[in-house]
Amino acid sequence: MKTCGRRTGWLWTQQRTWFAIIGLGLSLIFGGSRVLAAEPPNELATRLRELVDKSATWRPPSPSRTSWRVGLKPISTEKLAAWEAEVAKHPDNPLRSMLDTQRSIAKTGGSTVRTELWLGNDQLWRLCQDHPYAEFQFLDCARNGNAEWRLDARTLAMSDHGHGEKSAGNTAGDARYDDAFTQSRVFVSQGLLAVPGMQRPWKAVEVKSDGLEWTARIIFPTDSFAIVHGSRKLDADALDIGRISEISFTEKGKTFPRVSVKVSGIVEPAFEALLPSQIVLRTVDETTEEYTFEGSQRCTLTDVERVAAIPTPKQDAVRGKLTLQRIDDLRGKSAKLQVKQGEEWKELVLPTGDQPGMSDGIIRVVGWVVLALAVSGLVWVRFRRKT
Repeated sequence: MKTCGRRTGWLWTQQRTWFAIIGLGLSLIFGGSRVLAAEPPNELATRLRELVDKSATWRPPSPSRTSWRVGLKPISTEKLAAWEAEVAKHPDNPLRSMLDTQRSIAKTGGSTVRTELWLGNDQLWRLCQDHPYAEFQFLDCARNGNAEWRLDARTLAMSDHGHGEKSAGNTAGDARYDDAFTQSRVFVSQGLLAVPGMQRPWKAVEVKSDGLEWTARIIFPTDSFAIVHGSRKLDADALDIGRISEISFTEKGKTFPRVSVKVSGIVEPAFEALLPSQIVLRTVDETTEEYTFEGSQRCTLTDVERVAAIPTPKQDAVRGKLTLQRIDDLRGKSAKLQVKQGEEWKELVLPTGDQPGMSDGIIRVVGWVVLALAVSGLVWVRFRRKT
């Protein structure tokens, strides 16, 4: 009886040994020949944190001219129909604005906004944005010393700096200037700044590498996590992050990434930074954004001063010939509003007071006057047609 028990135990030990060998063989067969070994996460995480911190404050060199494109592809027809149904039930649904955007994109199959930043310094710059599918075609804003202005295909608005919030309509001027840096920094960070929460505290809990390629798992205080893949050059330092190729960000409780980033092609502009030529972002709602870096070139302050100069009613240094319908000149203590009627310009001068900007009362008066001018212009056009 004892002999039988010992023999059974011996057989069971042999079986476990063979199972282990078989399991190892299968893992080598199906797992591939390259095995990523675990590395201490803290050191490579430090390099990733340094890249994020440096990218978050990066600015193009000055003076310079930097440009990039952001393309937005339409969501699926099924998702669009689902959004339509949601908004139909609840008109105040936050999806409404996104739905309007997706409707216009669906008509053309996609939308691309091209941005060009002419940078001299914080008091001398021009931001140009092409919106080929929008009614206003383009939207530019600039600052040249104490003067700031905004231009689209129909309107030119000017004001003293600091008066734009309620006057020149250049409300988003400084904000769009800051947003331009935010967009360009996505390239410099190799896509890391496209991940929500990347500038807040996070921790790399697992790093694996085969010497050239590496994978890092990053967790956030919200229990969300990101997986980052990268590769190094042959002669690179062992802890050099090299080039990031793919990033996925998954929120807590979800089984699919909210953001998926793919980085392709690296270009080396004239300044010291490696920028990926294209970054593709895919969000959970199936919206795909393609960030394409065009390049950055050095220029002179004279070049920036030329493009940042206030356009004339008929000509602009960047856009060329203009066909404006309205000009708002709100510099100084008076507001000069001009509206084109036929081939003539109608002008109205209003006091704006000594305080920066205009009071709400003045703004309402201006609105009513502009409306009156528009109505009178419509009546004039109809009368001319009849005669």
